[in-house]
Amino acid sequence: MINRTNKKLLDEFLAGKRVQLDAKSIRVWRTHLLTLLIFLDDTPLRESRSKLVGFKNYLQSDQARRDSKDVALSFETIRKKLAVTREFLRWLSTHKHYRFDGEWIARNFRLTRKESNLLRNQRRHHKKNLGLRLDEVVQLASTAVHTLWEERTRAAAVFLFLTGIRANAFVTLPIQAVDFERMQVKQYPSLGVDTKLSKAAATPILNIDAYPILLDVVKAWDAKVRAVLPPDAMWFSNISPVTGELDASLHYGIHRATGLRKDLQAFFAKAGLAYRSPHQFRHGAISLLRDRATTPRELEAIQQFAMHDNLATTLRYGQLTPTEAYATVQRLCRVVGTSVTDTWTIGHQQETLLEKFAQLDESTQNLVSSLIDGLLNGRREA
Repeated sequence: MINRTNKKLLDEFLAGKRVQLDAKSIRVWRTHLLTLLIFLDDTPLRESRSKLVGFKNYLQSDQARRDSKDVALSFETIRKKLAVTREFLRWLSTHKHYRFDGEWIARNFRLTRKESNLLRNQRRHHKKNLGLRLDEVVQLASTAVHTLWEERTRAAAVFLFLTGIRANAFVTLPIQAVDFERMQVKQYPSLGVDTKLSKAAATPILNIDAYPILLDVVKAWDAKVRAVLPPDAMWFSNISPVTGELDASLHYGIHRATGLRKDLQAFFAKAGLAYRSPHQFRHGAISLLRDRATTPRELEAIQQFAMHDNLATTLRYGQLTPTEAYATVQRLCRVVGTSVTDTWTIGHQQETLLEKFAQLDESTQNLVSSLIDGLLNGRREA
């Protein structure tokens, strides 16, 4: 049970943050802080100093999850929850004069390096390859459809993979933002696209020659919606629950991403595949490209495709699982003693560098990424 006074304090704190944060960020912060209030139960924040010392350990336990998953929260999720909690406690100290001094907050609500490494290692031990494989996308594209809902979902699934677009951006993408002539998607907030951090970019649509069915599926849906809907209607368009036909209404709910996930769950079952989230399509697309990149220039192109600020973020997609890393090391052992020029190709070099990069801590990854970005920018200017 959440203490009522604690809830009112949370609401007051977030109300003051509306000047700095957008509505989506406010919702995320609220979710993080509700974890804190659930942990405190009926203990008032003013009297919670001794209990709060155990919050960090609570986050690292299975109890902190609010869903049905049986694994602990990820390192990144814990880090973000602690960061938001620090902000909240500082606000309580400054504006409500609670006994939460800065040194105490930093000591009890920040992961130590040892704790960070332990969480990363635990996650790596249980890690699976998150990305949807190309053959699975082809299987989805090849699945027969019998209703307009199924046709829309099939097109959505293939589009998510071919563009690597995030779910919230996809469900707010107007028809006019999709350009198959130039093979690009205009992810512009000015067109109403809900991109992460309001970033704007024209990103490419993948053209995988070996599987023309992928483009055939999305182009067929594109032609269908353009024939009856205005340019500012959504590409992932509304379907009338009464007629079962495309709905020309421009009224859209705020939970379209949830609807997309439910549609995908049903379509995955129809295709005989285990459900994968929209973000796993993104993982799959980036991993597909990353596995084929052999130069820094190509990695930079993938970074832009993903709309990432730095290369370090891109390289976290499609990291090797322990099984894949083991197989790779064994393969490298088999070339010992043979000619370097015969066996050590550019692709092998890149694979080894990426494996080493993945072993670095986050701050070192960001530093290396910045150095690479600087070298690439310098080469362009030259």
